[in-house]
Amino acid sequence: MFAVTCPTCRRRYLVGARSIQAFRNTNDGPVAVVRCPAGHLLEHEFRTRAPRPAPAPTGAPV
Repeated sequence: MFAVTCPTCRRRYLVGARSIQAFRNTNDGPVAVVRCPAGHLLEHEFRTRAPRPAPAPTGAPV
């Protein structure tokens, strides 16, 4: 389950995988077209909010 915010309803919903109508991968992360419980379609980005870690310097302890 994941949370989505419907701009039409102006509400936040907890929805499951069955709400996903379409899914695609982008360079910025996965994006899904989701149907809110009221029936509206919205686009939801599954981007991670955490920044990507920088590579460790050569020879750094693991």
